[in-house]
Amino acid sequence: MSFQIQYELANMKNQIQPQQLTQNVFFGPVNSLSRLDFLMENNIKHFVCVDVPTSMAVKYSEKIPLDKYAYNFVNFDSKFNKAEHTNEKLFEIMCFNQNFSSQLFNFIKQTLPSSSDLLNNEIYNMNSLRVLQSNIVTCAKGYERFEVFNDLLTIIKYAKNGNVLVVSSNGNDESLITLLISQVLRENCTADVLDAIKYVKALRPTIQELNLQQIQFFTGFIEYCEKIKSKSWNNILDYKRNANMKKMNMRTSSAYDLMQRDDDNNDEEHGSTMQLQQQQQQQQQQQQHQESFNYRPVNAMQTSNDFSRSFKRARRTDCD
Repeated sequence: MSFQIQYELANMKNQIQPQQLTQNVFFGPVNSLSRLDFLMENNIKHFVCVDVPTSMAVKYSEKIPLDKYAYNFVNFDSKFNKAEHTNEKLFEIMCFNQNFSSQLFNFIKQTLPSSSDLLNNEIYNMNSLRVLQSNIVTCAKGYERFEVFNDLLTIIKYAKNGNVLVVSSNGNDESLITLLISQVLRENCTADVLDAIKYVKALRPTIQELNLQQIQFFTGFIEYCEKIKSKSWNNILDYKRNANMKKMNMRTSSAYDLMQRDDDNNDEEHGSTMQLQQQQQQQQQQQQHQESFNYRPVNAMQTSNDFSRSFKRARRTDCD
């Protein structure tokens, strides 16, 4: 076997082999979806397709060798258009969408337990949650696409119930690689774009044809990177901080109300005590005054009688 043939075979092997981007994120071509050994070995429970036509994504989801209720399947398809499909194909897509959207909704609800009403909850990043009510993500290429993609991976990471496999048609698509680079930057805010590109290229040599200029001019990429660098992007898990602040405010308010009630009660008790003491003091003064009043006439009468008896004895003595 010639060296050229060996090189081509090795290249083909690298082409179909998925790679690990982060601790819980893997990526590769769509044929990775049917590799049961890989899925089981790496505990893959979440699947994300990037720029795969939804009609094809339906077929790929059927080839996943897992129970269809045991995983989540999300397809980023900005070109999806219902009018382009026949009624039969559209019915298959609707069933696909209904089944996996319901599972995705329940998964998010269980992962973020305070989101009982995703549309009216004030403590979540609402934009991503609204988009992720459907497993077919049709947002155009831009900042929103990067935000929803990374927020979805954040939820999956936070859930800790399985890893995620991100795929595209051949695993080398510019749209896929750009999203993966944004995830690297999201997880490593101190890294720059060039370092992130080198990192992803080192993981998957078959994407060497991509260059920095192509990546930088991808719609919405620079805006999202600037948000990451400034740490001002909307985090899907900001609800934890906001919820804790809300609970803290509620506790502080409750504690203040309780202290206020205690103070009011103490004031009332203190006022009652003072009033009772004053009443007791007044009663004691009245009693002492009454006793003094009754005592003085008795002493006066006794003194008068004693003086009269003494005077009579003195007169008898003188007469004698």
